[in-house]
Amino acid sequence: MMMLEAFIKLETELPSLSEQEIIVAGPEKSSAYNLCKELGKVNLRFEQVDINDSEALTDFLKQQDPLSIGFEIESVSTAGIKATGKENLCKVSTNILAMIQDKGLQKQWYAQERISTAPFRLYKDLDEVEAAISQGELNLPCVAKSRTDGYDGRGVKLIRNKEDLAELKFKTGILIEKLIDIDKELAVIVVRDSSGKLISYPPVEMDFDEHNQLQALVTPAIGVSAQVLTEVENTATEIAEKLEAEGILAIEFILSKSGKVYVNEMAPRTHNSGHHSIEAYNCSQFEQYMRVLLGLELQEIKAQAPAAAIYNIVGVTEFEGEAELDTSELDTDKAFTHWYRKSNRFNRKLGHLTLLGKDSKLSLTQAKELGTKIKIKPKSPVVS
Repeated sequence: MMMLEAFIKLETELPSLSEQEIIVAGPEKSSAYNLCKELGKVNLRFEQVDINDSEALTDFLKQQDPLSIGFEIESVSTAGIKATGKENLCKVSTNILAMIQDKGLQKQWYAQERISTAPFRLYKDLDEVEAAISQGELNLPCVAKSRTDGYDGRGVKLIRNKEDLAELKFKTGILIEKLIDIDKELAVIVVRDSSGKLISYPPVEMDFDEHNQLQALVTPAIGVSAQVLTEVENTATEIAEKLEAEGILAIEFILSKSGKVYVNEMAPRTHNSGHHSIEAYNCSQFEQYMRVLLGLELQEIKAQAPAAAIYNIVGVTEFEGEAELDTSELDTDKAFTHWYRKSNRFNRKLGHLTLLGKDSKLSLTQAKELGTKIKIKPKSPVVS
């Protein structure tokens, strides 16, 4: 949805784009669908397509003549793209996309490229994990991850004992990582165009809730040395260059209490860890990605404030269905709210608040305080 908003902003600045058609493919009643319907723009249309279904995606793409293909989520059928014979339209190649979709393949690539990542082992299923523990090959505690379909805190579980192992929901394709004594979790957004020009946003510090979902973030990171921040940013750009990945990568890191940096995982799309860029920089991650897709020049970034923080707005338990934000208790001229036009479901990301400030620690505290003042309520019926 925010990619579409970035395109509309670009279209205002570059009138020639008004002739460029943007097709949004995805499930019915998605946030993109809602925005397309709301705007009613001639050159912006929605098509209902199951992007996980290889045949459906192939049929859809063969009916179009796209200049390029971009993604807001990586769970897309790579086989469906390959079958069109137009694989080069995918800005992050389907081989890279397939590797990122499988956390096990990701970890193997880091190891192959000698990029620091937490020690790991791959197992076919839960039986193999239990056998490894019984034979003394695997020590507890450890972290178990589903190799596929894990995001927003899902598909990750801390295994302290055999009782935790029994509660493991994902039964096949299991990645086991050594438990790292975490001090901070950091992330970097990197954008790379077809010429090899690369733009990276300064690292952010991420703050997760009890569901292992990103609750808040801040930049600059609090209490992290310049040396570590440089290492994180250099590693992120190294990954993008090694992959020769045209498009956008969000790369997450773990900083241990001993000061060691590990790559955790990456995503080939605009990412929650870069949402602050809409207000915090002169050019957001969404606009940069649209520039790659449209063949426009990447923009050098400039911070709009010394610090920026985000608080994520998530779904409540009181109801399910169409929803809207109540910001009547919000009183600040430095906070910006974004509503994703999604229906309410418990713990679903529905929007975020961004706060610009002069100090990271204070900005993060204030963003959390302001975020709790935002209420989610059922959408009021339209009265004609």
